[in-house]
Amino acid sequence: MPIFEINLGNPAPAASASIWVTILTGLAVAVGAGVVMFLLNWAREVIMARRHKNDEAAVLAFSIASQIDNFINSCYQVVAHGVYYDDEGGMMDGAKGPIKISFSEKHQWTVFDRTLQHRIRSLPNKLEVADAVLDSIWDQEWSDLEDILPKRAELYAEIGLEALDINAILHKKYGVPLLDRKTTDPASTFSKLLESFAESRERHANGPCEQDMEESAELLPPPSIGELNVRFAAFKVALDVALKRHDFTM
Repeated sequence: MPIFEINLGNPAPAASASIWVTILTGLAVAVGAGVVMFLLNWAREVIMARRHKNDEAAVLAFSIASQIDNFINSCYQVVAHGVYYDDEGGMMDGAKGPIKISFSEKHQWTVFDRTLQHRIRSLPNKLEVADAVLDSIWDQEWSDLEDILPKRAELYAEIGLEALDINAILHKKYGVPLLDRKTTDPASTFSKLLESFAESRERHANGPCEQDMEESAELLPPPSIGELNVRFAAFKVALDVALKRHDFTM
């Protein structure tokens, strides 16, 4: 029996199958490793992009919150101290001028979700609508400051509450510190004023009552000596005219 045997025919089927299994296994491992590496890189990029977006959102949130804090303070001044009486002229006047707020179009607004974007960027629009309402009241024939100033306080209280709610969201989502307002409480001031207007409208649904007149008088500051003198002088002139018209003399 020969020691060496040379087979010039086809290889054995088992050896051929083993080679293909090895090749396909290697290909599967390579493809699998490539897919895993792709997914890992993609996940890393997504995480880094999200983290970068959150960092940009936090920076923008601090800037926006600072503007809104100033705006809230202005609304509070209108609601809490927006009316005064001129001692010399005896006239009511507005203690606070027009309020404005605007945001730069250069901000990366896309770092916020659409709802928050809309609420923030709508504040200037709501202020313009409020001013338009006040202008329409002022343009009415018989309107005066006693009509327009309470309405202004109501509208600014509504916008002020909206601004406070936006800052609360910025605080919760991005860690923006809430402003320490010391002795002032805009949220309570705005809410109480709106509640008083709502209660007054509900009572007026059945017609004005004596209680409303008394409460309205309590909301106004007491007249000064100068105002009383002006009122008395005007009353005396009107009385003299009425007496002369009826041929009476003092």
